This record gives sequence, structure tokens and C-alpha cells, in this order.
Amino acid sequence: MSLRGIIFDLDDTLYPEKDYVFSGFEVISNFLQKKYHLDAKNSLQFLQSNFEANGRDKIFDLLLSTIMPEQQKNEQLAVIKEMVEIYRNHSPNIDLNIETIDLLNEIKCSGWKMSIVTDGLPLMQKNKIQSLGLDSFFDTIIYCWEYKCPKPSPIGFKIASEKMNIDIENCLIVGDHPEKDIVPARQLNAKAYRIQTQRFSHLGSNIVFPPLKSFSTLSDFFNEIIKYANK
Repeated sequence: MSLRGIIFDLDDTLYPEKDYVFSGFEVISNFLQKKYHLDAKNSLQFLQSNFEANGRDKIFDLLLSTIMPEQQKNEQLAVIKEMVEIYRNHSPNIDLNIETIDLLNEIKCSGWKMSIVTDGLPLMQKNKIQSLGLDSFFDTIIYCWEYKCPKPSPIGFKIASEKMNIDIENCLIVGDHPEKDIVPARQLNAKAYRIQTQRFSHLGSNIVFPPLKSFSTLSDFFNEIIKYANK
């Protein structure tokens, strides 16, 4: 394949997003203990176990209705609003693993350009990028919401290729989500690889726009790319 640039998704592709979620839960639990004298360990355990079982939807509402049932609804809503702001603004305790750092360095040294295209609230995504130390590896980082093109819009990927000055057909787009990453990549006639790990690994690939290849770990993907670079 004619490859000059690689465009990565962020969450659940370059690192497990659960690490970020649990980092936020820890900050929230400490906040509840400090302000409301609620046991931080119990709050954290509740949040983590419910996230594993049901995801993040209304999880703070569920926590407060369980541990602060005596509060009026309007009081709970005020606390939830404060919790959401703390969660969104926290500096996450997350890291790239050593193997990912080494392989990103190796790809960068191969001469390929690299970009990230990430969805979600820009403040949160920028905090993740900073904590993971990803700025130094990538030529450009596109925060889709800043361009009013949330995934599965293909516009963010197109913008990344333009900023790298590479035709989108000569880019490889790498992501975990079959509809939000792979489908728009294929719609642009870009090459698309899927990292089939973490929370969306159970989702089937789109029949019309499947990935060219799927990998069960990020390391397997990197090994494939490094072999290609060394040919």
C-alpha cells in the first residue's frame, strides 16, 4: 500500500479509556469525602462496579440516590452538576505503556507523519493528551467538536490529512469503533485498520465498509506497521 501518514483515534485505541474514567471516579470520591464526609473507598467501589456493569449513563445520579437518599432532588442535582464539572476538569492519572511509547517513536522515526482525530469535549480530550504525553509524537491533533464535526463525520479525518499535507488516500486510519472510525475512513477511500479491544470489541464490523485488517491488540497493529516500514 502507498502509505505516507497514519491517523489514530485516541480513546480505546492508543490507551484504555477506562483508565481515564477510573481516574475521574477517584477524584470524585475524594471530593465527596472531603465535602460530605462520605467514605471515598465505598464511593469509588460503587462507581467502578456500576461502570463495569452498566457504563457511565446516569452513574452519578445513581450514586447519590444510593449514598445520599435523604437529600432533596434539587439538592442532588446541584451536587451532580458539581461532580460533572470536577470530572470534566480533572487532570487524569493515566499513562501510555512503555511498548506504545517505543513503537510510536519507531513509527515517527520511519518518516511517516502521524495525527490524532478525537471525539468528545475538547477540554477533556486535551487533558488526556497532555497527561499521556502524546503531543511530541504527532504532527497534528484534531478535536472534532472544535470543528463541529463529531464522529462519525469524516470531516475530522479529512482535516487531519490536509494539515499533514497528505492525500487522504495515502493515509491509514486506525480506530476501535466500527461505525465512528472505520466507516468514515472507508467513505473517504482511506485505508482503515481496526484495533478490536476494550469496550467496543464485541461490535461487528460494518458489512459495506469493513476494515482492511483487524487486530486483537495495539501491539499486533504496531508490529504489522513496523514490518511494512522496514521493507
